[in-house]
Amino acid sequence: MQKNLTVAERLNLNSSLGLKQFELGSVIAKGNNAVVYEARKIEEDTDPSNVFLKQESSCKKYPLAVKMMFNYDAESNAMSILRAMSRETVPSRSVQHNFSKTDQQWLIGYDHNLIKLSPHPNIVMMHLCFADYIPELIDSHTLYPQALPTRINPEGYGRNMSLFLVMKKYDMSLKQYLSKMSSLKIRDKILLLAQLLEAVSHLSNQNVAHRDLKTDNILLDVSEGNDVCPALVITDFGCCLADKDNGLNLPYKTADTDRGGNIALMAPEVVTARPGTFGHIDYSKADVWAVGAMAYEIFTGSNPFYSYERGKPPLLRNSTYKEEDLPALNSDIPLVIQILIRSLLQRSTSKRLDASFAATICQIYLWAPSSWITKYVMPTSNEVLQWMLCLTTKVLCEGG
Repeated sequence: MQKNLTVAERLNLNSSLGLKQFELGSVIAKGNNAVVYEARKIEEDTDPSNVFLKQESSCKKYPLAVKMMFNYDAESNAMSILRAMSRETVPSRSVQHNFSKTDQQWLIGYDHNLIKLSPHPNIVMMHLCFADYIPELIDSHTLYPQALPTRINPEGYGRNMSLFLVMKKYDMSLKQYLSKMSSLKIRDKILLLAQLLEAVSHLSNQNVAHRDLKTDNILLDVSEGNDVCPALVITDFGCCLADKDNGLNLPYKTADTDRGGNIALMAPEVVTARPGTFGHIDYSKADVWAVGAMAYEIFTGSNPFYSYERGKPPLLRNSTYKEEDLPALNSDIPLVIQILIRSLLQRSTSKRLDASFAATICQIYLWAPSSWITKYVMPTSNEVLQWMLCLTTKVLCEGG
């Protein structure tokens, strides 16, 4: 995994050069709002003129992924596109900077109001973002004809330019991984949950709410092999709340206010909120509730808040369920983790664990001396300090 990260980080990427510095490979994924291509930076001695027509098979090494947003509304200029799709850029480490002086003044205001996430091991590694012209690719007429501009497809509805996000290429989504790995070890499942909680804790600490958490939006790096639990990151920030003015409290005066995506995994306080003159929605523990629901997918393979058959309602609804209605978890799941998951799904935010505390519980269970848990022996302060010192030394030595 570290080798992959190094390859991506050492690439000399320049947002002012836009799309012409990349060679695009095969499609990785396509949704309603975007398409993702595997990509690599073009070598300096390569002729970039045929970059979009090559699209050779994946036998080449593509350490990057380029996400092309579908743009139907924003004007075809960089500032309008960045303004319309600003939330997608929240985890980006670099934003397009080849603007005029007037545009640069607007960009300062844009950065001032929008929270920019600092890097974290469990947040998608997004190197840069920029606006550029939609290219004509071999499979574009088949995969997303309506999103193409009329200069490429006369029957298309898309604009000439859109937003491009350049990130590290990951191997698969959490949803794909769980369907593929039917017999995961309990410890690996706890490691996945711990990473997810660490990511949400990082978001909460920086006053950001993702608001669209689901296993499709969780990516994994499985390059270390099946014997090692994969590294996990949260991606797709298009629905996030990252407003410096309001923080995690969103004014909710009208029903037209955007409350986020994935209604099935909206926290109870979000899905039941009613608009009003002084109305607001508190998102401080909304993401962690979604993690609790996804924990059922990780540990049991089934989410009680999802409907898996057309026309059949889900087992529970986020707007009306009661805690005692939550399905029982398997007996092979440690009791402390069972209690943790149920605590994440408390309807009352005052009773619900926050992400940081929940992540700490997982980390202690995973790495602390087993006697602290199996024998319920309360460790002394010196024992805790000695354990933390040993763990820190181990991490530093292995990291070096």
